[in-house]
Amino acid sequence: MDSNQNQSKLNKFLKSQWFLFIKDVLIIILLVFLVKAFIAETFVVKWVSMRNTYYNDEFIILDRISYLFKNPERGDVVVFDPHVNEKFYLKRVIWIPWDELKIQDWKIFIKQKWKTEFIEIIEPYLNEENKWRTFSWSNWVSEYKLWEDEYFLIWDNRNYSTDSRECFVNCDNRSPFISKKDIRGKVFLDLWHFNLKEMKFVTEDWDESKPKFFWVDSSHDYPELK
Repeated sequence: MDSNQNQSKLNKFLKSQWFLFIKDVLIIILLVFLVKAFIAETFVVKWVSMRNTYYNDEFIILDRISYLFKNPERGDVVVFDPHVNEKFYLKRVIWIPWDELKIQDWKIFIKQKWKTEFIEIIEPYLNEENKWRTFSWSNWVSEYKLWEDEYFLIWDNRNYSTDSRECFVNCDNRSPFISKKDIRGKVFLDLWHFNLKEMKFVTEDWDESKPKFFWVDSSHDYPELK
């Protein structure tokens, strides 16, 4: 008799509004965790380091699932942990494992694996202020050799940022390279910045704009390297 009563109370509880509510909340929390951990994550751009590709306060969404099945590619815009503070950075992957790279005469050159010559890359995503203005922080000419799981990342706003050229803060006992495990994901959706006061999408210069959505400059193919 007691067993039947206990079972009846349990069934009643499992059908109660409180239990159903708690179950739904737990399912939502679990789904949010799984989506953020493995599928997508939100990120707000801070500072002017990726201008004019991305502006300050833009709201973007990262694709976190792709890099579970493939490696970052040259030209990808990614969010990563530089391990210099508690903030994540947004930068573009320029050099990938086994590349040799050279910064010379304000330009970027790449020698790919199995190739014999350095080739200058063309970067149409740079604004006029940054075209052919990529300088080395240490010397007039800087050369690097990347090994397995090493990525060299750099901002689009070349003269107003700190990146792999100076090891994200300084090169005292630090590597200029980033590992794949430090990369949280690639930008795939750009929702821009909506100003509630003005009730419109604006840039950091208060110019009216509109979201790019999936038409984002989150990757670039360098045909000169083909």
